Amino acid sequence: MNLEFAGRLYKPELILKDFKYWIVILKEGGTTLGHSVIILKSNKASFSEISPEEMAEFPIVCKWFEDKTKNLFGAEKWNLRNDDEREFCSFSGCSEIFK
Repeated sequence: MNLEFAGRLYKPELILKDFKYWIVILKEGGTTLGHSVIILKSNKASFSEISPEEMAEFPIVCKWFEDKTKNLFGAEKWNLRNDDEREFCSFSGCSEIFK
């Protein structure tokens, strides 16, 4: 998997879950426990370039993250934001590395 475009965000040892089109990565040095990043595996310049197939998987990825952190750690709130030009979504929640 070539994710060089993800820059400093992509560290294979911090991958939490690998989906067909997306990966969930624990963000190193995140400001909150479980600060994770959801990265699209294909390099797109804008959100509107994401294919329907890629977009259809996105809610599945989000649900996996929410369910996992809720079941394992009792998380009840997730903050979704885009705070880096190369990330599509960044989640803050209560999580650890899990697969």
